Amino acid sequence: MNRAYAALDLNVETGLGKAANLIYEGEADGLRHFVEEQFEYVFAPDNPAADVIADGHARLDIIGRTAGSVPKAPTGTDELAKAEAAKDYATTMRLKSEEMARLSRP
Repeated sequence: MNRAYAALDLNVETGLGKAANLIYEGEADGLRHFVEEQFEYVFAPDNPAADVIADGHARLDIIGRTAGSVPKAPTGTDELAKAEAAKDYATTMRLKSEEMARLSRP
């Protein structure tokens, strides 16, 4: 009988599952109908697309958590910010000149 409750996603220890378990004395096949009639409960319809969406969402969550885990190579702007913070004017000017040259190339 516990399989019938589990198939309906009901927990016999709490809530609606517990209430149904206390008063239902019929066969496992009639449990769904009993809960719907007695408690005016509407079970969510089976929706295979919802499973696909939930699975895809879970994958996106994993990707979101791990996306920044690969260290990125330092960029010119990172080096420039460090040089400016260290007041290294020679490096700052060199990096700015390289960037201007890169931008002016056709």
